[in-house]
Order: sequence, then C-alpha cells, then structure tokens
Amino acid sequence: MGSEGGDGHRRQHRMIRRSQMGEIAVVLTQMGSFALIIALGYLLARRGYLTEPVSRGITRIMVDITLPCMIIASVADADVSVVLAQLPMAFALAAILFAGMFAFAALAALMLRVPRRDFAAYVFMGLCTNNGFIGLPIIAAIWGNRAVIVGSVYVIVIGCLMFSLGFAMLSVDRDLRERRSGEDRSPDGERPRPRIVIPWRSMLNSGLIGSLLALALLVCRASLPAFLQNSLSMVGSMTPPLSMLIVGYYLSGIPVASIIREWRLIPASLIRQFAGPLLLFLAVRPFVADPMMIGIFVVIGAMPVGSMAPAFIGRFGGDVELMSKATVSSTTLTMAIVPALLAAIAAI
Repeated sequence: MGSEGGDGHRRQHRMIRRSQMGEIAVVLTQMGSFALIIALGYLLARRGYLTEPVSRGITRIMVDITLPCMIIASVADADVSVVLAQLPMAFALAAILFAGMFAFAALAALMLRVPRRDFAAYVFMGLCTNNGFIGLPIIAAIWGNRAVIVGSVYVIVIGCLMFSLGFAMLSVDRDLRERRSGEDRSPDGERPRPRIVIPWRSMLNSGLIGSLLALALLVCRASLPAFLQNSLSMVGSMTPPLSMLIVGYYLSGIPVASIIREWRLIPASLIRQFAGPLLLFLAVRPFVADPMMIGIFVVIGAMPVGSMAPAFIGRFGGDVELMSKATVSSTTLTMAIVPALLAAIAAI
C-alpha cells in the first residue's frame, strides 16, 4: 500500500510539473508576441503615427471600454460553481498581496537609500501597478478567460486600497515636503496638520464597475444574450494589443540613458517584481492548493508601475519624470520577469 501511495504521489507531482512547464511555454510565447507588438508601438511612435493625443485617446478607450468589456465577457467562460468557491480566497489573497507590495516597495526604498524627497514615490510604485490592462491580458493568455474574473478581484481590492491608503500616503508626503520647505505656514506662523485627500470619485472607475458587474452576473448565475456576449468578447479582445502598443509609445518617449542614470529604478523593480512575489508565494503556498489561484497571485504581484502613476504623483507635487521612468523601466523588465518568476516557482 505504501509503495502504491508513493507511486501515486510521484505521478501527481510529475503531472503538476508538466502543467507548470506548459504554462511557462505559453508565457514565453505570449511574451514574445507582446514584445513584437511593443516594438510595433515604438516604431509607430517614432514614425509619428502614434502621437501623445492619439495614445491618450487609446488609453481612455482601454480603461473605459475595452478592459471592462473583457472582464464582463470573461464570466461566460467561467465555471460558476468553481469560481464562486474561489472568490473568498481571491479576496483574501488580494489583500495579502497589497500588504506585501507595500512592504517590499518600502524595503526596496530603504535598501537602496532612496532620498527622503522620493521615498513616498518609490513606495507608491509598488502600490499603483498595471494589474488591469497588462496583468489581466497575461492572465487570460496563460489560463484562459475563465481566470480573468478571478484576476478582476485583484483589480477591485488593489484599486480600492491604492486610491485610499496610497493617496493618503501621498497627501501626507506632500504636506511634509511643504513643511520642510517652509511653504505651508499659516499667517500666524503655525503649521497646520497634514491634509489627507482621498479621491473617492476616482475609485468608482470603469474597471471597478466592470469588475462589480461581472461579479454580480456570476453570483446571480445570469447569462447575457449571445449577440451581446459576442460583442463584449470582440471589444474586450482589443485590450492586449492596444495596451502593448501604448507600452511601445512610452518606451519611445524616454531616452534609455536617462533611465540608466536613475540607477535605483532597476534594482527596485527586481526587488518589488521578482523577489517580493517569490517570497510571498513561499508564504502562501501551504494554504493555497489551486495552481491557477497561486499563479494569478504571483503574476499580479509581478506587474509594473501603472501608466497612470505619473499623473497621480503629479497631483501631489511629486516627481512626474521619475515616475515616468519607473513606468517605462519596470514595464520593460516585466517581459523577462514574469517568465523567470513562473520558472522559479515551477522549480521550487
């Protein structure tokens, strides 16, 4: 009996390893495709086809239309009973991941001795990540559209926490910078208490609404008419190529030399996007049996700085150029980090 049990365990282990190697092959193929589309976006930008107004319009289309459509359309491919059982774990993992992202971003800033004026910006790099129109397409490419609905839980949780706790941190940082520069004194010479600004309206964005609608359809076990489902799927399928074109546009706008001069950005990305997710994987692995659930957890953790991060940091008087360089450098590294991270996990 013991021998038979051992043989069964070894067969199961080999099957899991083959599945993981298959996922890595899919990731490598998909990353190669993404890299070609990024190169096309770079070329279009250099040739003048993809300009700043055009890229801004495409980004709005993705954020407001194609990404919500992709999330809602994913419900049709989901096994309702299975996904409903996975949702509580997904919400818990998303909260754990956000806490881990915060911790590793702060750790990276401390290890690299980031100047005090940029410390909050480096932490915010780990909170405002591109889990929407880069993370969800990668998840869909590896595990299919059925995984998008689970991934959208991370969009909801991380988005809400980023807009609340992340923006509160930036508000406090702005006021501390103003205090240090002496710009925040009242007429009687006293310094007011820090103002914490949380943009509640920004939290109610299209991605969040699309995620909530998808969850509502799932919980109610409702299905959309075929023509509407097909339309949503077609529009949603535009998200991955459009997002990669925009990444190419970002790459064309910042000289490589200027990114290299910000020498802390690349090691900070490696700590946040590779070491952090790997250690978090080791921490949660004993409690998560589903390979897809833990894979989504790791992939979302490896996402680069979000494309909206420069605009957000600018609202609080932060270094927009630094955040733009972080977006470009971390997005470029993601193409190598995600396959390397999944390979490392498969080898553990």
